[in-house]
Amino acid sequence: LGKPADLAEAGEMIRALNGRTHQVFTAVCIQQKAEIREVELGVTTDVTFKSLSDAGLDEYHSMIEPLDKAGAYAAQDHGERIIESIDGSRTNVVGLPMDEVIVTLRDGFRLTPKTGS
Repeated sequence: LGKPADLAEAGEMIRALNGRTHQVFTAVCIQQKAEIREVELGVTTDVTFKSLSDAGLDEYHSMIEPLDKAGAYAAQDHGERIIESIDGSRTNVVGLPMDEVIVTLRDGFRLTPKTGS
């Protein structure tokens, strides 16, 4: 699912996900031009929504900006109100599977990302 065009489509999207499990898939391609190396990875995460009433879904949408969210929801933005479980990478659902990217950089390119202090 992409971002909804309007609030009506946002309502349709979230109601289609309501009480169901869907998959979030992210493909990542990392290139290192100096050595002409490329690594691709794909990460799939299962997201299960709670079963909520229409009023509950509308209340959730009033708390976020659904037009700016793929699927009209955001795990990081009051996601506990609508998400029952996430099976797999939580950061994948938010936008980028960080653990998998870090492992790929470390193992595939011998790079270690710096962490803030």
